[in-house]
Amino acid sequence: MKNWKQTVKILPQRISKAIWRFPLTSVCLIGATGLIWYMISLENSPPLMAEKLMYTFWVGAFIGMLVQFCVERFSEITAKKPALYALSTLLIVGYWLILWPVPELSAEISVRTLVAVFAMLCAVLWIPSVKNTTDFNEVALIHFKSVFTSILYSAVLSAGIGAIIATVDILLFDVDYNAYLYTLSLIWVMFAPLYYLSLLPKFNSQEELDLKYI
Repeated sequence: MKNWKQTVKILPQRISKAIWRFPLTSVCLIGATGLIWYMISLENSPPLMAEKLMYTFWVGAFIGMLVQFCVERFSEITAKKPALYALSTLLIVGYWLILWPVPELSAEISVRTLVAVFAMLCAVLWIPSVKNTTDFNEVALIHFKSVFTSILYSAVLSAGIGAIIATVDILLFDVDYNAYLYTLSLIWVMFAPLYYLSLLPKFNSQEELDLKYI
């Protein structure tokens, strides 16, 4: 119980640090959450443009992660961080412009996007261990632990808030079913990834806290 209270107390600080550390990824996650809310409000099939935007947000989230880990690993490009983020933004816009004219999101586009995302994920795991500065197995284990912890906390949070909404619906007044969908999308699309990012240390940092965590 004490650990849970401590986690809840420092949670806002963790999320805040994750947003500042991964700004581009955070913006994409917030955009994806807002877009999902919009699609929920439609109560019918989402327009093709919304689906294209969703693809763009997810690709942008991984690009943001990749750029940040590159900046943290290679000190010689740290000073060029604004330029790298500007270039990353252009890449995201370029991906959006590629999707803009297509008449439908075919299986070919989906597969290519998944391959690109998988490649960026592999790079995120590999970059901190370049030149043996950090053990790859340790990096992979920390990512796995962070993902598992994020899923666990998000599941508990979903169950708790879902129970509160159900109680209000039964005892006080009718609650629209969409309230569950809005809540779940907020937790799993925005909170869970941000909490996962907040658990990741700066792998190549010499700060005592990061070294202790690794």
